[in-house]
Amino acid sequence: MNKTISLVLSAVAVLIMLCGWYIYSTPKAVAPSALNTETSGAVSPETVVTYSVNGFYPKTISVKKGTAVTFKSIDGSRMWVGSNEHPTHLGYDGTSRTEHCPDATGTAFDQCSAGESFTFTFQKVGSWNYHNHAKANDEGVVVVTE
Repeated sequence: MNKTISLVLSAVAVLIMLCGWYIYSTPKAVAPSALNTETSGAVSPETVVTYSVNGFYPKTISVKKGTAVTFKSIDGSRMWVGSNEHPTHLGYDGTSRTEHCPDATGTAFDQCSAGESFTFTFQKVGSWNYHNHAKANDEGVVVVTE
């Protein structure tokens, strides 16, 4: 009888630990945050896409033209956001990474080197695919509307 109770309690404890691990290890969606003030003094809405060992989350977002999107590594995973196609990064502005890095004008949807976060304000309507240049199979899409 004591062995049965002990086994049941052990199974319950293992179940609780597995549930806790799942809850705390799953990336959380980050809702659009408060307004972001740019250096020009203009205010634009901001959205956050997180990056972890599981890739980008959410994988697809839809934002209005003029929205700043921040890509943020939440677990220290190496992140280097680049517009598709890999490795040229021509997708957003038609220039290659070597042509637009460093991006002094802020018009290239391309993080010019790896980092923990990258913010880009989308000024072109369209569907913009991107990837992690450091791990090119991790991809996502930003859909920009008027």
